[in-house]
Amino acid sequence: MLTVRAINLVLSEIEVPLTGSSIDGQPVLNLRSTLVDPVVVVELMGRGFLRWLEEDNPELGYNRSMACTNQAVY
Repeated sequence: MLTVRAINLVLSEIEVPLTGSSIDGQPVLNLRSTLVDPVVVVELMGRGFLRWLEEDNPELGYNRSMACTNQAVY
């Protein structure tokens, strides 16, 4: 079994999904070694960690970004 360093989800559209909605994207795996057989089965289980950036009102003359995180156990 191969160990994955990181999983990044590349979304097809830049949008803010609502709670409970489905998103469409492509998982990009950062692997510890090169694949010998290029067939990959992805099964996600365990903990989820989400990080996103929020900006205050962009219509104002200044911007302030805030990094937010969320964790969950599935």
